[in-house]
Formats: sequence, C-alpha cells, structure tokens
Amino acid sequence: MSVTARRVQLYLPEAQYKGVRHLAQEKRTSFAHIVREALDGFLRKSRARWEEDPITSHIGLFKGKDDDLSIHHDRYLYDG
Repeated sequence: MSVTARRVQLYLPEAQYKGVRHLAQEKRTSFAHIVREALDGFLRKSRARWEEDPITSHIGLFKGKDDDLSIHHDRYLYDG
C-alpha cells in the first residue's frame, strides 16, 4: 500500500467475518484488502449521493434570525 495507513481493530458479526474470509480466499487476496475495497465503495457512493443532492449547492446561502436555520428551516422557508 503506497499511502500512509492506520491500524484499526473492529468486531464483526460471525457471518460478515466468514463472508469476507471466504471472498478473500476466493480472490486470493487478503482479508484487509477486501475490507478496504468495501469501504472505498461505500465512501464513493456516500460522496456521490451528497454531491448529487440539489440542496448541497445552497449550504451557507441563508441565515436564520438566531443562527437556528438548521432547526427552524421550514418556518423561514414557508412562513416568511
């Protein structure tokens, strides 16, 4: 791996552990590689979903009266 890596420890349900282990054996790669690939895919999908959300371009454009826009956004949008 060419990037700086951090060691992590996590607990997996037995079914997930066995599934990843089986897939790693099938692909002749490491358990860690399968987990990293899965996380990369998850992060890519999450990032794409956020970037495609039409409201994302409006973040920071509006202010509430007491900086409470995130809580009372409907009141500011619809009640005037």
